[in-house]
Amino acid sequence: MRLPLELVEAIVEHLGDDLSALKSCSTASSVFLPSSQRHLFSTLTLSPPRPAKGSIGQPASSTTEKALQLFSLSPHLTKYIHTIFLENAGEMATTAQGQRNYWLTLDAHFPALISLIPAVRSFVWENGMCGLNWFSLPVETRQAMHSAFGRWPLVRFEVSTVVNFPLSLVRSMKSLAHLGFSQAHFVLDEAGPCTGSSELEGGMVVRQEERLLSLKTISLAEPSRHLLSALVSWLLENADVSGLESLSWNTYYGYFAKGEDMMELQRLLQQASSSIRTLHVAPTLDSTSVSLAPSLALPPQDYTELRTLTMGFEFSQHNPSSFHWLKNSLENVVLRDNSNLETVQFRCHLAQGDPLAEFDENAWCSIRDTLLSASAELKLSSLQDVSVEVYAVYSEAEEKMEGVLERIREVLGPLEKRVSLRVTRFS
Repeated sequence: MRLPLELVEAIVEHLGDDLSALKSCSTASSVFLPSSQRHLFSTLTLSPPRPAKGSIGQPASSTTEKALQLFSLSPHLTKYIHTIFLENAGEMATTAQGQRNYWLTLDAHFPALISLIPAVRSFVWENGMCGLNWFSLPVETRQAMHSAFGRWPLVRFEVSTVVNFPLSLVRSMKSLAHLGFSQAHFVLDEAGPCTGSSELEGGMVVRQEERLLSLKTISLAEPSRHLLSALVSWLLENADVSGLESLSWNTYYGYFAKGEDMMELQRLLQQASSSIRTLHVAPTLDSTSVSLAPSLALPPQDYTELRTLTMGFEFSQHNPSSFHWLKNSLENVVLRDNSNLETVQFRCHLAQGDPLAEFDENAWCSIRDTLLSASAELKLSSLQDVSVEVYAVYSEAEEKMEGVLERIREVLGPLEKRVSLRVTRFS
């Protein structure tokens, strides 16, 4: 009796990430083979070489070499690969000859491997704590990436801790919708700015304008201070952000003394605010004067589609502009007409000093009163949840954490008359 295809798919879907069960299914019956292979090979993780268990003095095992051998013998399996996770590419490795470099730089199998894979939709490139310099990669590896990124129907691309990453690579991803940069230092192009393609027409070279990237999600964390303005300019020139649905902007660990990070965010929101459903903002504001805080707040624009607002800030007497920025941003966003906001989240960093002694009750009361005002009650009819997540940057603050949480609960307690309130540690 042959099982219906729908039942086979349901069984395999139920097994999920149970790889041993999926392997058993694929070998037990040919009926399960295609569905099991689709799940088994949907994600390819490439990681630094590791010595085989129990081996002493043997060369480290390379995931790229094993994958290349498998897919060279069974090329039909590559069609199932839709996600590649390049793990800790900045880890240092040493060859048998004593050469030491990034393992991806030393890996001779990676270029051939990615050339075999036809249709990757998600590429997550994580370089680890040490980071990686794009120009340290061999020419063959860089060329293979250029070719693959332009050929694959990539929808999601994320890269972290990279130096001299060429934005022309991103520009070649025609189907890209989700872009993530974390601690990324970039250049426009390896050979110069890329503005379009050329075609011959009547013996003359005619410049063809490329279609703008249609981005739905942008995630930016700890950008280079000197290059942030250039990055935003590049995004506005090369991407259509009028349909952006999610924006995460985390510059908390940077140093933008004059609020340059928020100025650039404001520039991006001029075109994107009306479509955003999820907005996460955590600016620096370190050494920023209190007088500048209102002008650096989230702008009073159209946030009709906004459902979830998350704001990160620092709880410290050394950074008094944080609460002023927070209050102004909150008023500019939540008190707009036609608000459909459902969730407001505050992520508070406890910095140096004694957070209980420095507890600013008036500042927390201003947040509570903004959300409880008659105007807010009228305009925030969809609001359901308010949460405060507190994170201790230093051990001294950690010791006072419970006391801080209790004080916040006391001040914000009246909010529970209108919404669900949660005050917890940030993990």
